[in-house]
Amino acid sequence: MDVITAGSVRSPQTRVRRQRKHPPTAADTPPSMVETPQRLVEAGSGGAPGLADAKRLKHREYVKRSYNKKISTIEALKTELEALEAQYTAMLATTTRGAEADPKEEEKQEQELAGAAPPLLLRYKQLTAAKNRLREENDALYALNARRMKTEGRVHQLLRTETPLPRVATPFRFRALPAAEYAQLLVEARNEVLRFAHAPDKLSSGARVFGWTDQRQVAGDELKFALEKRFAGVSASELLQRSWRIFSSPERFPQVYSATLRVRFHVLQRVNEDTVLFYRTIEPADSSGLCVKVLFVLARLKLDDGGFLLLFRSVDRARLRFREDEIHAVVAETHALGHRPRDEHWADKFIWVLFRDHHDGGCAFHFGGATTTALWLQEVLFIALRWESLAVGPQFALTVE
Repeated sequence: MDVITAGSVRSPQTRVRRQRKHPPTAADTPPSMVETPQRLVEAGSGGAPGLADAKRLKHREYVKRSYNKKISTIEALKTELEALEAQYTAMLATTTRGAEADPKEEEKQEQELAGAAPPLLLRYKQLTAAKNRLREENDALYALNARRMKTEGRVHQLLRTETPLPRVATPFRFRALPAAEYAQLLVEARNEVLRFAHAPDKLSSGARVFGWTDQRQVAGDELKFALEKRFAGVSASELLQRSWRIFSSPERFPQVYSATLRVRFHVLQRVNEDTVLFYRTIEPADSSGLCVKVLFVLARLKLDDGGFLLLFRSVDRARLRFREDEIHAVVAETHALGHRPRDEHWADKFIWVLFRDHHDGGCAFHFGGATTTALWLQEVLFIALRWESLAVGPQFALTVE
């Protein structure tokens, strides 16, 4: 028989109390009740990444709520702004009507407002109306400036390109003179040239530069000058034809001028095979704004003594009723953008060239002209040298005698 002692007998309550003193272990807990790290990972959809996703989701919800709150605030502010603007417009309605009405009516309304509103408020309304008018004017000026800047940009783009701007077929308007009037003009010029060529009172410096000698004659405020040289191995007729091919060509004629000048020739009328009407413009290359213009007749004549004469005689533009076409003028003004305003000067031109066969062979060349101002003889000499290079060829006797 088993002996049950008092110390060995324990009540159920005692056993429960002892069990509670020690935490249950995995062996004491059913497998279905144990929360292992694996179950925590599964509950969080991936462990630490799952916790990060939860935080991001929570932050996203917070941002969304903040955004919606801001949108709601903005909408409320817009509604409030519209209400305030409506009240503001109603307050300024009388001032606006006064600005659009007759000045007397406006003054009357201001007097009425002065009695109904404090002076400071009335002044504020006036200044606000002025501000609104100036703001509208500023917007209109800004739009106008934007359109003009766009046009200016297109014009500068055209000017930067090498493509020539479109022009009309006849950029100049003038009255063509009958052949008889040209003939009379040339006869008078020829007689004046011959009088100078045979005048005994001509002066000379006595110098000989590259074979050229000089002559001049002063009568009042008019100066006539001439440079002479003899060319061997070429007849007067042949040298005349070479010179005519140079001077009758608007492309080759500018070559006798200095490279520092922008020279343009335009053929206005070919009267016959021996007479051409030219329009010439000369501008300095430094864009100083000066433009010298002249209308002149180029003609070749045969003299009674067997020589030949080339004449360059200006014609009065009023006599020709000359004017530049409006479109041509607009194009010229467009090219002048960014430069100084152009100062036009209409000049007179009276130049001649005599060709005579020399008794020792060759040809005597006489290049002269007339002007009302003293010309720079050195530049005249350079013109003669450039013509010589084009018509005769280079000379090797480059000495000063």
